[in-house]
Amino acid sequence: MAVVTSAVLIAACGSSSGSSGAAAAGDKPFAGQTLIFGGGQADANESIMGAMAAKFKEETGADVQFIGGSAPDNLSKLLAAKGRSTPPFDAVFLDSTTQPAAAQAGLIQQVDYKTALQSYSQFPGTGFPTQGYGPGYFLIRLGTCYNTEVYKQLGLNPPTSLDDWFDPKLQGRVALPDTTNFYWGAAMPAIAKNYNIPLDDPAALMSKFRDIHAQTLFTSSSDAQQRLQTGQVAMTTLTDGRCLALKLAGQPVDLAPVNVVADGKTYPYINFVDTVDIVTGSPKTELAKKFIDMYTSSTALMPYIQKTGYVPARQDVYAEAKQDPKLAPYYGAFDSATDLYTPDMTAFLAHQAAWIDAWNNNVKQGG
Repeated sequence: MAVVTSAVLIAACGSSSGSSGAAAAGDKPFAGQTLIFGGGQADANESIMGAMAAKFKEETGADVQFIGGSAPDNLSKLLAAKGRSTPPFDAVFLDSTTQPAAAQAGLIQQVDYKTALQSYSQFPGTGFPTQGYGPGYFLIRLGTCYNTEVYKQLGLNPPTSLDDWFDPKLQGRVALPDTTNFYWGAAMPAIAKNYNIPLDDPAALMSKFRDIHAQTLFTSSSDAQQRLQTGQVAMTTLTDGRCLALKLAGQPVDLAPVNVVADGKTYPYINFVDTVDIVTGSPKTELAKKFIDMYTSSTALMPYIQKTGYVPARQDVYAEAKQDPKLAPYYGAFDSATDLYTPDMTAFLAHQAAWIDAWNNNVKQGG
């Protein structure tokens, strides 16, 4: 994932002068304020913030300063600033792999979102991955992204389950996420559940991954995408948006389900959620609530959804997306997050250090 380190002030164009401008500002309690948002990758920011900036300015009188990064990067920045009088952000993008850690460390505010958000009723229960903390804006389906041409060359049928990751014919032709890539944290507890491997004993799963002889352990999702579309690797794990964006652009790739078996049910994809939270210590809590309402809305998200096929967390936005004939085939029978396997990230967090050590000692270093 590309990381943007510069700060960008996103403000609506236009001007006003004289008494009418003063009156307009007086009607907006947040006029003249700037909300600092610790966001994600550049392409998502340009689309989402570009779509909502003018409306947010019109309704609140406030601007938004975007600081690009990633969920792990944003968590690191919050941890580094803990205890300081002023946090680095007012609102922050995290995900369901990093939000529990941020909550446990007291870095994000626990809020009664039922009263804080006008859009609260549009979020299913899984729309709030960590109880009491910020909502999701995208439900991310993590699956197998594979190069259709390479699979044909290897004489392989399209992948249909996690077992296909470990096919001997794919040795040396697989790209796996490394521990610093958030796909790793989302995938490991789900894969452990599928193979009935307890979270306190990762050794058996590590041996399976070691035998793949992965071509690369990627930290950047862009690296995996590049290797996949050029045929250097036959398959990798990618989010639906990244994989389907390649397909929508005409690349010979497709997204296949992993079919996680858990507690007697089969789930086609692993679910993790991109979230947005209010940062502890921010003096702009009320403005941040309005920001979250709009950031999760159709106004903000639909332009990016049309480029990527991501699933919005809000039910009203998803209903709109499913009406788009270009997007409908990429959603299929998927109806809600209950159709996806959502790992218990709080439980995994308690064992994560041991999993990282096991991965580094067995997979990264070859055992």
